[in-house]
Amino acid sequence: MNFESDRIWLYAGEDTITNRGVLVKVKEVLKPRRLRFGWFSKTGWSWLFGSIIGVFLEDFIEGIIKETWLVIVVGIAFGLIFVVWVFWAMNIQTKRYSLIILKRRHEQESFWKRNKDKIIVALIASLISGILGVGGTLLIQLLTKM
Repeated sequence: MNFESDRIWLYAGEDTITNRGVLVKVKEVLKPRRLRFGWFSKTGWSWLFGSIIGVFLEDFIEGIIKETWLVIVVGIAFGLIFVVWVFWAMNIQTKRYSLIILKRRHEQESFWKRNKDKIIVALIASLISGILGVGGTLLIQLLTKM
């Protein structure tokens, strides 16, 4: 079995009924769980979006200079869509991996039970960071008043 970002290759050494059954079972498990818009994260789309933004960049800059609000809003909207898309595609390309869990959803523990320790550590770390951030800000304000 070879897992790639957009496809899975299944190889069988012999053409037997058992091997075919295994391949069919693997297909039944994996096919419903595939990423629906995985093709949208490919490099070709980044070239297309980059080209579209490049074409409209001059109009966007001119809209800023002339204060044409419609052009500015549309430009910002396209920019935000592009940024979200880039981060989504990078996440899929670099951080997605295959994890096969042979349990039914109702048999599996909930997200909160599985990750309870990680969530508690994250909350404690964010609380400490918040306290240190506020304390540092107050200290700097106090020092600048002196």
